[in-house]
Amino acid sequence: MQLMAPIQRRASGAPPTMEDVARVAGVSHQTVSRVLNEHPNVSAATRDKVSAAIGELGYRRNAAARSLVTRSSRVIGVIITELEQYGPASTLLGLQEAAFRDGYFVSVAGLRELTPAAMAESVNHLLNQAPDGIVVVAPVQAGVDLFRDLELTIPLEVVAGGLAPEGSQEHAARSAVAHLADLGHRTIAHLAGPEQWIDAQRRASGWRAELQARGLDPAPPMTGDWGPESGYRCGLAFDAAAQSAVFVANDQMALGFMRALHERGISVPGDVSVIGFDDQPEAAYFLPPLTTVRQDFRRMGRYYIDQLLLQIAGTGTSAGDTALPADDGTVQVLPAPELVVRSSTAPRADRKHPGFPATGSLDPTTALSIIATRAELNCCAHIGNLVGNEYAVRTTNNGVLPVDGSPEISGIRSEIRGDDCLSLGGIVLGQKDARN
Repeated sequence: MQLMAPIQRRASGAPPTMEDVARVAGVSHQTVSRVLNEHPNVSAATRDKVSAAIGELGYRRNAAARSLVTRSSRVIGVIITELEQYGPASTLLGLQEAAFRDGYFVSVAGLRELTPAAMAESVNHLLNQAPDGIVVVAPVQAGVDLFRDLELTIPLEVVAGGLAPEGSQEHAARSAVAHLADLGHRTIAHLAGPEQWIDAQRRASGWRAELQARGLDPAPPMTGDWGPESGYRCGLAFDAAAQSAVFVANDQMALGFMRALHERGISVPGDVSVIGFDDQPEAAYFLPPLTTVRQDFRRMGRYYIDQLLLQIAGTGTSAGDTALPADDGTVQVLPAPELVVRSSTAPRADRKHPGFPATGSLDPTTALSIIATRAELNCCAHIGNLVGNEYAVRTTNNGVLPVDGSPEISGIRSEIRGDDCLSLGGIVLGQKDARN
């Protein structure tokens, strides 16, 4: 983007006017107005002369004067809290991008605390800029209650929680839990966000509802503050022997949670499967890459800006609608979050491969052959590491032994969990654990 030249002030000290631009370009001020308003009946040569004069003088349109004529400031106000968190910050970016697309500038007012005085301060700050409308993003119920009865002479859109449509947070949480349950997990824990957050409540509700629908008992959830440190603390206290999977309410807490499990020697997904929420850009590069729920903040921001603009035009729908007519007459549906499956979730560790007998023992060559199969690596608990082009099993001294039929198997211990313990010399093929 090319920046305009600094404003060339006249001798009187006043900034250049439209008449100054017309004089330098050698045209009338009406022609300058047509160029500024992108009127089609202006020749390319004239448009170029006017644009050059504007650049030379550093002319800026008088927004206040323009708003008096058009009765539109082309400003949309946004009141938002908790901008240090990924969700609110992404919400704001989605709203800004959508507003800029339609030629609007976004003025942001942070809400320092959820009190009537702070609300009045933020609203008055925006009203002084004569916005065409205001969007309030209230992640907690107290914020929704604060703005619910606010009466303004301009359109006001209050979005409870994030930008996702009503009911979609619960549905997305249920799909995440269903994914884990379909992998065979029967004890699925939940690391929830702060209790006062609407999205945290909705995701916890979806987790609980899906477990109950499958006849599974939800244990009391853990609670974090959305940050990775709180996830880390919960991971240090997590009982991996009693629960084989965790649905975490956001990706940042999932990152801290997995770090704690790693430090404890607990494999993800070998011992515990972990799923997050948001699909922040870094989620695909966690180790392992995080299975999560993606929210399309850009499309959701575009939806709510469109809804506000319809209200500004006098044809708006009521707050909470999830479909709008598009320019071509079709219905534009607000996108729901979607599950993104990566490598942090896997079948429950105690699902044994059919090649292992319930009792007895196998000769070492057969056992290693079974362990080396891709199916076994996908179906059993973190059997080994990939070394070059060969699969290997982990040894008790943290070394690896290529699975190539080598007779040197003394002291090798695989990490397979099963219903029975099979001893093959120094190899343990299965291990009884406390999971259901």
